[in-house]
Order: sequence, then structure tokens, then C-alpha cells
Amino acid sequence: MNPINLLPFVERQPKWSIDKLIFIFSMLLVLIYSSIYTYNEFKIFKIEKELQAIGNQYELLQPTLEIMQKSNDKLQLIDTKNKIAALLTNERHPLYTLIQRIVAIMPQQLWFTNLSKSDNGLLEMKGAATTYSVVAEFIENMEKDTFFLDPTLVKVEFDTAASLLIFEITVKSKGM
Repeated sequence: MNPINLLPFVERQPKWSIDKLIFIFSMLLVLIYSSIYTYNEFKIFKIEKELQAIGNQYELLQPTLEIMQKSNDKLQLIDTKNKIAALLTNERHPLYTLIQRIVAIMPQQLWFTNLSKSDNGLLEMKGAATTYSVVAEFIENMEKDTFFLDPTLVKVEFDTAASLLIFEITVKSKGM
């Protein structure tokens, strides 16, 4: 059987009491706050775990980073040395280039017996020529060439036995 409540509406007992509603509402709040707290704690735990893994990975990579830094320093040193070597190579011409330039401006009736470089950077040329004009032409050609600086005729003498002029010329070349 179903009980029927015939009391006026104002006097009737509520189905849900205020105490029960407050209790349910407070339990819901506790449940919501505890789930938010648990979620945030889980997130913090997960982030700390990732941070610890990254820290461990960093510690493992530290020797590799030191090796890379040393390698970069050595590479930089090698690059600077290569640049210096390239600059010196551009400024200094090898002896082969020097000989090619001399041969290009040398007259037909001129021969070399000795080519040497002195301690003070001068190139000493000794040789023979048929006439004085051939030696003069060679010196003029060296003066016109921008590769040679200050050609000087040190000595010239006539060898009667060979009927040739024996000469000695000193010259400074650019980059030597």
C-alpha cells in the first residue's frame, strides 16, 4: 500500500531534508576538489618524472658535449691556421712561379748558370749573355714587370775565352 499524505503542502515533511542536501553537496564538493587535486598531483608527478629523465639524459650527454666543444675549438684553430697559411701562400710565390716569370721576360741570347735566394730575401742570378744590350734588355724587362722590385746589376765582365759577358744581378720579388 502507498501512504498518502493529506497534509497541506506547507506542513508536509520534505522528501529531502536540508541536512541530507548539505551533506550530498559537501560530498560532491569534496569529490570534485579531491579529483582536481589528484589530477594535478598526477600531472606534477609526471612532469617531475620527465624532468628527471631529461636530467639523466643531460648527464649522459655531458661527456659528449665536452668532446664536441673540444672538437669545435680544434676546428676553429685549424680554420685560423688554414686562413693564415692561405694568406701567406697568396703573398709568397713559389720558386717555380718565379722561374716562370724570369723565363717569360728573358731574351734569347741570355743564359743562367746559377739562381739562388739569399738570406735577406734577394734573388741572385748569375749567367752569361752575348752582348751588353741583352743584359740591359733583361734588366729593363724586370723593371717593367710588377712582380720584380729593384733589379740591380752587381757585376758584369767580358770573358775573352768564351767571348761572352758574365753577369750577376740581384732582384727582390714581391712575396718572397
